Amino acid sequence: MSMSRTKKPPIALSRVSKLLKLRGKDESTVAVVVETVINADRQLYVPKMDVCALLLAMLAPTGKNTVLMQASYTAREAFTHFGRAPGVPQSNTRPYVQSKGRMYEKAFIYN
Repeated sequence: MSMSRTKKPPIALSRVSKLLKLRGKDESTVAVVVETVINADRQLYVPKMDVCALLLAMLAPTGKNTVLMQASYTAREAFTHFGRAPGVPQSNTRPYVQSKGRMYEKAFIYN
């Protein structure tokens, strides 16, 4: 369960509760998360749940009644620059520019 730092982005507590609710599990289900779990300040009601990271061997040695979940690591800002080259048709990648101004990454128009 050891992963690199880019592969384990933080996951919100609201997302953990939503994923447990989508799986249709009860309160005895253990949510297994490798990432850092962030507190959800805007969520008023937090259901009772068991969240475990590395103590899975003690809580559920066989892995039964557990749900393994992971955050989306493609949500990083660096992933917006991956893909086809910027400027190519059907390309949604962002170019690496030093600033967003009138003279940066603009086509030069001859008069």
